[in-house]
Amino acid sequence: MAQRALVLGSQIDGLRGVGNDTQRMAAMLDARGFEVDLRVGGEATRAGMLAGYDRLIEASAPGDAAVVYYCGHGFHAQVPHEGRAWQCIAPTDLRAGTVTDWRGITAWELSIKQAQLTARTRNVTVILDCCHAAQLSRGDDDPGATPRALPHPVDRGFDHHLAVLRATYGAAFHAVDPLGNPDAVRLVACGQNEAAFEYQDAHGQHHGAFTDVLVDALTQLGSAPVSWASLIGSIRASVLRRFVRQRPALEGPAHRAPFSLAEHDDLRRVAVSAAGAHVELAIGRLTGAAVGDIYDVRPADALLDDDAPALARLEIIELSPTTARTRRIAGDDALPADARAVAVDRRAARWPVAIAGDSPARAALQRAIDASPTLRTAQPDDLTAIATVRLMNDDATIADPTGPLVPPARIPSELAAVLGHLANLGVAQGIRELEGEHGLRAGELTIELGVVRDGQRHPLPDHGARLALSDHYYLTLERSYDRPLFVHVLSINARGKITLLTHFAREGVPLGPRHPTVTLGQRADGALPGIALRWPDGLPRTPRLTELVVIATQGKTDLSGLETRELAIGRNDGNALQRMLGRLCDGVYRDMHGNNPLDAFYVKRLSFSLAPTTGRS
Repeated sequence: MAQRALVLGSQIDGLRGVGNDTQRMAAMLDARGFEVDLRVGGEATRAGMLAGYDRLIEASAPGDAAVVYYCGHGFHAQVPHEGRAWQCIAPTDLRAGTVTDWRGITAWELSIKQAQLTARTRNVTVILDCCHAAQLSRGDDDPGATPRALPHPVDRGFDHHLAVLRATYGAAFHAVDPLGNPDAVRLVACGQNEAAFEYQDAHGQHHGAFTDVLVDALTQLGSAPVSWASLIGSIRASVLRRFVRQRPALEGPAHRAPFSLAEHDDLRRVAVSAAGAHVELAIGRLTGAAVGDIYDVRPADALLDDDAPALARLEIIELSPTTARTRRIAGDDALPADARAVAVDRRAARWPVAIAGDSPARAALQRAIDASPTLRTAQPDDLTAIATVRLMNDDATIADPTGPLVPPARIPSELAAVLGHLANLGVAQGIRELEGEHGLRAGELTIELGVVRDGQRHPLPDHGARLALSDHYYLTLERSYDRPLFVHVLSINARGKITLLTHFAREGVPLGPRHPTVTLGQRADGALPGIALRWPDGLPRTPRLTELVVIATQGKTDLSGLETRELAIGRNDGNALQRMLGRLCDGVYRDMHGNNPLDAFYVKRLSFSLAPTTGRS
């Protein structure tokens, strides 16, 4: 079986990290035995990229592994008289095109090439580190960050280009599967309406956040039997900790092992092996395991809901990136070689915190962090941390990649305040990572974020808008189907403080037949003054992100305890959402057995950059 990779990089229009990313990706794939066709600079023109793709298609045979990687700008192109926009990537000669020679590459054409490749071999992985939305702002809140999206794409000549594509590809142009290629694994740096960012590290080098995390994760993974599905959570969480509006996604056959057709059911069943006096599980920090997790060992052919006694019960006592060492807490018999472990109870993830600087206060701070039920000191193999505590003498300053979040605190006299703020940041991060469908579909709720100007609504994108302190925003939530919903809205401010905006309905605002819509920022008389914005006291006055988190549930659910001043959610008698949020606050076991359909919920994040000025941006 041959292994080939096409690595494409287009460093144009302000990007500076493409060269580093393509080199790192090529080196990682080379170490895995891939023959790499690296095309950057003059070899990454439209013609060069497509020639590389055609070469990969021609060389591939059944059973071969094929990888296509691109980093650079993404953008949208459209024909003026058509209503739709086409997603595109930007080769290095994009700006050299003419009316009759448009030089971009549409996602549609890439899909045609992908179909030609999967017709040769089903073992195809496509990795895209570029923006999927070109209408986003040009900067983020991390100094030196650059979104990989073009603000002014080249549309001139695009209508002629589409006509040429239809003539060139014929039936293949119309045969692209609208649901996506079922044979290709696709890893994308961000969602449809999000940005993918590159940043400058402490050594002055530029990297794409997604590529950086992905390469580190795959390097640590090695040949461990892990699926993309179990790996994407760690990758997504690590990117979100740096850029909270970039959420990587996984599409296609997610249960495959990386660059393989082998599939693993490791989200539910975990391989078990002997390791001296202990039992080892094929999971680790990269797949979301935590010290204290409890697993039952069952025969390989046992059903997940089998009530027969377990062969053994294991507790994780030590973690590496891909494996977990356990101790038996029940069962002494020898375990069969094909046994599988199933999660029974899982500890809450303890959020990694980095410590920078040497001072007499370091040891006390590290002991306090590691004694916390929801925090731990970051390890060398952690991909990212939720925050960094910078020490100078006895002063500790909590910072994220943008800069300081609070004024310096004295250690040890203000150690409790430092720990409390770090714990709050962990809760905010946990809420972000809950985003998605959990039994409720996104289509059941229509969400519109906008700004109020002259009493009128002006809708904003889900991410990327810039507001000033003089602006007022609104948020409209409308039930789309017949099922009644209860909606909650949390605000996460620039410092990470959590506020329940729907505090007037602590168990959720009901959306039903009589009142299917609610608009936050609208008065009872129908006037729309909007919601005012505030800047946190003591926070450095540089633009920062404000986030809104919409949570829809089927039943009444009290989430008021999530507010930063309390951070206490009941679990024992609550629904699945309350139990999950509760463990973010106190680190207690989360129940793995809840299966009540009323536990369904949906989480959606929105954000905008808030400038600490009063002028309109």
